[in-house]
Amino acid sequence: MSIIQNIRERGTWIILGFIAIALIAFILQDGIGRNKGNGDLAILGEINGQEINKIDFEQKLQYKIQKYAAQGQNVKREQILNNAWEEELYTTLISQESDKIG
Repeated sequence: MSIIQNIRERGTWIILGFIAIALIAFILQDGIGRNKGNGDLAILGEINGQEINKIDFEQKLQYKIQKYAAQGQNVKREQILNNAWEEELYTTLISQESDKIG
C-alpha cells in the first residue's frame, strides 16, 4: 500500500512535469518551424525542378476566374484552380521538353 501511496504523491508531479516539457517543446518547435520556412512563402510548388511562383500563379488564376465570369459560365473556383494548375504543369513540362529537343 505504501508503494501505491508513493506513486500517487509523486505521480502528480511527474505528470505535470511531462506536460510542461511537452508544452515547451511544442512552443519551441512552432517558433523554429516558422523561422525556417519564411523563404518558401512565395513558392507554391515545384514542377520537374522548376519552382512555381505563388504571385504569378494567383494572377493567372484571377484572370481565368474573370474570363469564366465574363462568359457567364457558372464554374466553381476549385475547378478553375485545378484547370489552372494542370495548364501550368503542362506548359512547364512541354517547355522543358521543347528546350531539350531544340
